[in-house]
Parts: sequence; structure tokens; C-alpha cells
Amino acid sequence: MSLRKAVSLGILVWGALGTVTLADPITAVSKSGAWTFWSQASGSVVGTPTYARSVEPAPPDRAPAAVSAVPNVPVAVNSSAAPAFSYSPPAPVPAPSASSEPVDAFLNFGTGNYTGAAMMTSGTIQPWYESPAVTKVFGGVPTPQQQSDFATNVLKNVEQTFLNSGINVNLSLDPGDQSAHTLSVVSGASYGPTPNAIGITEIGGSGFSFIDKLSFAETVDQLAWADAHNIAHELMHAFGVAAHHDQTGTYLDAAAANWDMLTSPSTKFSPEATTNILAHLGQKHSSSALMVGAETLDLATSPDRLSSHCLLCQQGYVPKETAAMELGATPVPEPATLVLWAAGAAASVFAVRRRRRRPSEAVFAAESD
Repeated sequence: MSLRKAVSLGILVWGALGTVTLADPITAVSKSGAWTFWSQASGSVVGTPTYARSVEPAPPDRAPAAVSAVPNVPVAVNSSAAPAFSYSPPAPVPAPSASSEPVDAFLNFGTGNYTGAAMMTSGTIQPWYESPAVTKVFGGVPTPQQQSDFATNVLKNVEQTFLNSGINVNLSLDPGDQSAHTLSVVSGASYGPTPNAIGITEIGGSGFSFIDKLSFAETVDQLAWADAHNIAHELMHAFGVAAHHDQTGTYLDAAAANWDMLTSPSTKFSPEATTNILAHLGQKHSSSALMVGAETLDLATSPDRLSSHCLLCQQGYVPKETAAMELGATPVPEPATLVLWAAGAAASVFAVRRRRRRPSEAVFAAESD
């Protein structure tokens, strides 16, 4: 066979064999010793026998260096035991409570719980905001927000009045606060023995501000200051002061106060009253004495001549002792004076009758002659 034929035959055989067998790249099966490949003849994946994968053992950890034995050498030990340290948590601090300490006074602008009403008031108590004096300056019944604002302003004015004299008082509008004294602002009621009273207070106890009597106010601000100064005067008595130290009418503790004093933001107590208030402030006062201080207004006068007067009365209803006379009050004669007046009147009547009898007797005598 010639070389050309031999080469041609080899090429034909090689091409035939190349179309029969076709192999894909060998892939490894994860985590096993088997391998797979694609067989063109069988048309499927053919795997080799599985064998155990030989894992080369990890090199052993380096052995720790040999430690030579330490001979038993005596060690000096301090015989005194170390102090034991102990930790004790700090005592818990109680959270401050708004009601833990009573306030000096509660200003009651509410609609009930009027302390001392049965003893010190007559008439039908109504909420303060229904008073004609209030509706006059507000142009009608104030809204709840206006009521709240007015009460807050009055409280601030009362505190400012005391601060003008160097006295710091703790007042509250919250009925939930513990209070040593209560000053209720009401309308529709009055103090029976003195109907014109703008305020009444049990000495060392609680009291009232009758806002109806402040009808001379032309503005909300005037009414707020007048009511605040009336409350401050009554609180002076509530704190235990049963005297009027100022006799000139210059200070709020005077028995008589004009309208300008009631509405002036600079009104304050006299130095003597300030000392007395500070001495009583914060003390627990009993109500066994039942002494009452009432502040009155002469409503028949004009605002520029308006004055207020405070009467201190024993036993609440029966005034046995007054600290100041009410301006314009008519003097009340004592019983002995009444007896003398009656005797004088009887003598006058007897004398007149005798004079009338004498002329008639003379005429009768002349006729008889």
C-alpha cells in the first residue's frame, strides 16, 4: 500500500472514531470521592466508583513547653485577714409628692366644698362667675378658659401682695392639695350680721370673699386686684392675725381701705402686720376661739370715697368686741341711756299737761266769781 493510501485510511479511521466518543470535562461530586463525566454513547452521566476521600490529618498542636516542678517553698502569709469589702445599695430617695406638705391656703374658685359656709354665710351660695360684678366686666358669664385665667391672675396678685411685704406664701388652686386654710370666692351669699361685708374669715381658720360686693370694678383687671387684696386681707386673719396694726389707712391691714388701695398693685401690709403674719404663718391654728374678721364696704358712697372696714367679732354671729368702728354707722345707745331718755320724755309730757291745766283752772275760777 502506498504511503498516500495509508495516510488517507488513517484519516478516515480517526474521523470515524471522533464521532462515536465524546467526553465532557470531569466534575467532582461535593463531599464525596466520586467523579462524573458525560458518555456520548450511553447518553447519560457516568460516575466512577466512590472511594473514601483521604483527609490528611491536621498537624498536632504544639505541645506546651514542659514546666519544671517547683519545689515546695514555704510562702510567707499575712496572718491578718484582708478587710472584707461589702457594697450596700443606697437607700431609695422617696419621690417628692405634691401633697406631702400642705400649702398655706387653698383658693376655692370651684362650685362646692365651701369650708365654714354654714357658720359664716347666709343666702344661697352661687359660683363666683355668676356674680353680676363678674358678668359686668366680662360682658357675660366668662367661658371656662376665662374663669381659669381669672382665678390664676387673682392667685398671682395675692402672692404679689404678700411679696410686696416680703412674705412668701404658698397658695394653690388645686382642691387635691392639702391646705391649712381655705378661702372661697363666691356670689349670692353674705355675712348675716354685716350684709355689706366683702369678706369674712374665722381667725386662724378659713373664710370667704363675697365678689358681689366688688361691683364698682369697671375692668377685669380692677376686679382681679380688688378680689386679690380682699383675699389677702382675709388670709391675714386666717393666718392668725386678729388685729389691725395700721391706724392710718395706708396699708392693707388697716381697718379701712379705700378703692384705690384695693386696686393698686403696690398695696402691701404694714411692717407690724408683716412681722405678725410671719410669726403666725405655717402654724396650726385651732378654731376653738371662733373669732371672726369681716371686711365691709360702704356701698352707698362713690368709688372715689369708697372705704372698706373690718370688724373682728367674737363667737361668729354676736359681735361682742369690735376692732374698728364702721364708717357712718349709727351709734347704738346703752340700756342706761335708754332709761334716762324715757324718764326725760315722761317728765316732759307731765310738764306739758300741767301747763294746759292751769289756764283752764283760771277760767273756771273767774266764772265762779
